[in-house]
Amino acid sequence: MRKISLLLASLACSLSVSAEEAFYVSIDLGRSSFDVKDSYFPAGVNGYSEKETFENIAAGWRTNSDWIFELGYELDHVIDAFDDLFTDSSISNETEFDGLYLKVAKRIEVGDFYFTPAVGYMNWELNADPGPGSGDVIKDGNSLFYELAFEKQLSQSWSMGLKYRVLNEDEFDVESFGINATFSF
Repeated sequence: MRKISLLLASLACSLSVSAEEAFYVSIDLGRSSFDVKDSYFPAGVNGYSEKETFENIAAGWRTNSDWIFELGYELDHVIDAFDDLFTDSSISNETEFDGLYLKVAKRIEVGDFYFTPAVGYMNWELNADPGPGSGDVIKDGNSLFYELAFEKQLSQSWSMGLKYRVLNEDEFDVESFGINATFSF
């Protein structure tokens, strides 16, 4: 009987902890600004700056102390349906960027909003075409990125907010700014 009581007490404790924690899915849509430096390209090809639409989808886990662990995938200028929203009309430069990432964040309550600073690690691929006749240059790598988010809890399950992410490399920089919608289970 004692073992059964201990088992039931342990189960009750783990269920109460799980109720405070949340798994979630998140979708972002916004604009990325690229600054691709001359050093990214072969000699004689100039770098450029460009803005592209980005889409981001992620799944994460928020602990009861509001620490966040997230796995996500970012796409820039890959889903053509959103291109007219944020993409430059110039067709001389084309930039495609995608990356798989892991992120750790701390959610901090500020009044009715949440402020969430984060640091992450992204495995990325950048496909840059500086203009006619130059050809695409494709490179990949791994980088740290930094992120700030502000969100408002709309209901127990839904929240919306704004997100800003920066990834700096020796040969290029990416800054992303967009809106975010999150559904917690």
